[in-house]
Amino acid sequence: MFLLTRFHQFIFCFLLLQSFHGHAQNQEIDSLKVLLSDSKIHDTTRLGIISSILGYTRSGDSISVYYNAIVGKIVFRNLKKKNLNADLKKTYSLYAAYWYCDKATELFSAKNGQQVLHYYEKAISLFKRLGMEEERWITVTNKGNILRKMNAHEDAITCYFQALKHQELTGDVLGVAATNSSIGQVYDDQGNFSKAINYYKKALITYRSIKEKTRQDLFEMAVILHNIGFAYYNKGNLEEAKNYYFRSLKIAKENDFSDHLAFDANKIGDIYLDQKNYDEALKLFEEGLLYAKEDRSTTSLLLSMGELYLQKGMLGKSEFYSRKGLERALKSHDSGMLQRSYDNLYQLYKVMRKPDQALNMFELYIREKEAFNEEESKNILVQQELKYTYEKKELLTKIGQEKKIAALKLINEQKAARKDKMLYLLIATALALLIGCLGVYYYFRQKNIRNMHKNNELKQKLLLTQMNPHFIFNSVDNIQSLIYNKQEKDAINYLTKFSKLTRQILEYSSENYILLTEEIAMLENYLTIQKLLYNSNFTYGIEWDENTDPESILVPPMLTQPFIENAIKHGLKNKQEGGVIHIRYTTLNNQLWFEVTDNGSGLVGEHKTQKSLSTQITKERLERITEKKDVVIHMQNITDASDNILGVKTRFEIPFVYNH
Repeated sequence: MFLLTRFHQFIFCFLLLQSFHGHAQNQEIDSLKVLLSDSKIHDTTRLGIISSILGYTRSGDSISVYYNAIVGKIVFRNLKKKNLNADLKKTYSLYAAYWYCDKATELFSAKNGQQVLHYYEKAISLFKRLGMEEERWITVTNKGNILRKMNAHEDAITCYFQALKHQELTGDVLGVAATNSSIGQVYDDQGNFSKAINYYKKALITYRSIKEKTRQDLFEMAVILHNIGFAYYNKGNLEEAKNYYFRSLKIAKENDFSDHLAFDANKIGDIYLDQKNYDEALKLFEEGLLYAKEDRSTTSLLLSMGELYLQKGMLGKSEFYSRKGLERALKSHDSGMLQRSYDNLYQLYKVMRKPDQALNMFELYIREKEAFNEEESKNILVQQELKYTYEKKELLTKIGQEKKIAALKLINEQKAARKDKMLYLLIATALALLIGCLGVYYYFRQKNIRNMHKNNELKQKLLLTQMNPHFIFNSVDNIQSLIYNKQEKDAINYLTKFSKLTRQILEYSSENYILLTEEIAMLENYLTIQKLLYNSNFTYGIEWDENTDPESILVPPMLTQPFIENAIKHGLKNKQEGGVIHIRYTTLNNQLWFEVTDNGSGLVGEHKTQKSLSTQITKERLERITEKKDVVIHMQNITDASDNILGVKTRFEIPFVYNH
C-alpha cells in the first residue's frame, strides 16, 4: 500500500534573486552561495537566499540538513532579541514555523515520533498565531501522518477530520481528496477494509472530477486505485483487487510512472500466483522488472519470481531469483525484504533436501527478525528456537530414516526378523524425540508466561506507587487553593504540569525503554508538583556530565522517581525552607549512574534500614532487567570533616541502550 501525501513547499524569494532564475540549477546554487558569503547582508535577506538554495535540495539530504541548521541558528538568535520590532518578529516567527516543519520532515519516522510531534505542534502554534490557516491545517494533516506511523490511530483520525472540516469550508478540493485518502489508510492499518475502501473512493471521485488533470493528479489517482486494490486483496476479493490494480497499472503505463507500474505488476502477479495461473503471473513479474527502478520494487519482484518457480517445481530458477533478491536486499539493508529472502530460501532448501543450507537460512531469518524488532523478538525467541530445534531434528530424522529404511530393506531380504526389530526401534526413538521436544517447548512456554506476568505485576505495582491517591488528591487540592486565591497563572501552570506528568506516567508505564530526555522531562514535571505540595521549601537541579548524551540513551522508565520521592519525603522532612535536591547522571566505563542528594537530616536510627515499597519494587525491576541477583543501591550520609551529617546521597547503576 502506498502513502498518499500532499506536499506544500514554502519558499521565500526576494527581488534581488529574480535575475538568477534563467540559469541552470548548479549555476543558480553557486550564485546563491556567492551572495550568501557576503557578511554585510541582513539576516532576513540571508534567510531568503538559504530558502532559495533549499528549493533545489531534497528534504533530509546532507545539503538540506546543513542549511536548515543555519536557518535555525539565525531565526532563534534574532527571536531572543528584546528590541525586535513587530514586522521583524513576524518574519522570524514565520521562518521558525517553516524550520519546525523541515525538522519534522527530516526526522519523520515512528522511532523519532515524539520529537516529530513536538516540532509539528510548535509549527501549528506559530501558524495559528500568524493567521496562516492553510499552512496550519496542512501541518495538522502531517501531524496525523506521523501519529498514524506511530499506530496512534484515534489521534491520527482526529487530526484528519479537523483538517477535513477546514478544507471543506474553504473549498480546498485537492486537500479534501488527500485527507480522505489518509483517513482510508488509517482504517486500512486497523484492518477495517470496508471503511478504508469507502474513503479511498471518495478521494477517487474528487480526482476524477478534475477536468484538466496534472501529472501529479494522475499519479495520486494511480496511488488511490492501488490502495483500493490492496484493501480488496486483504478482504479476500481477488477479482475486485485485480480490477483496481489493472486500472492503476493503466494510468502508470500511460504516464510512465515506472516504479508505480512495477508495484502494480508485482501485486497483480501475486494474485495470479495465488490462483496458480503461473503464465500470467510470470508475464506480470517480467514486465515489472523492465520498469522497476527503485530497489524495493525490484527486490520484491525477484523474490516473487523465486516463489513462482518454487511452486512450479523449477528449483534451480527459484534459487537463482531468490538469491538475486537476497543480494539486492543486502545492499539496501531492507529488513523486510531480507526476512522474505531468507524465508524463500529456507522453504526452497527444505524441498531440495539440503538440511545444512535450509538451517542456515532459517538462522539468518531469525537473526534478521530479531534485529528488526529486538523487543518483540525477546518475547517469542524461545518459541522460535523450539521451532528451529524441532524442524532441524525433523529434517535430519527424515533423511536418516530414509537411509535406514533403504538399509533395512536390503537386510530384510536375508533377515526379516531383524527388519521388524529395527523398525520398532526407529519408531520408538522418533516418538521419544517428539515427546522430548514437546516437553521442552511447554516448559519454556510456561516459563515465558510466568516472566511476562511478573513483569506486568511489577509495572502495575510501580504505577500504583507513583499514581497513589494521596499524591493525586494533594496535587488537585493545592491547585484548587491557587484558584481560590486568584493565582490563575500559577494554577494553570501547575495543572498543565500535573496533566503532563499523569500522561507521561501512563504512557511510559507500557514502554520498556524511553529516551533519557523523556525521563528527565517527566522528573521536571514531578518535582514541580512536589514543590507545590511542599510549599516551595526546596529547590532542585538536574544535570549530566559531558559523556552523557540524553538524546542518544534509552533507559527503563520511572526507575529513579521513588528515590527522589524518598529524598523529598524523608530527607527534607524537618526542613521548612532551604531544602536542596540535586540529581545527576554520569557515564563512566560504559556504565550509566544515577545519583540524588539532599541536604536533610540524613540516615539515622531506624531510617538507616528503612525501605519504601516503591524502592523495593524498583530494586526488583533492576534485577529482572539486568538478570542479576546482586543489584546494589548505595545509600549513605554526606558528612563534613567533623562527621556532621549534611544530607544523604543515593546512587545506583541504570541499565541502558544507545538510541541509534
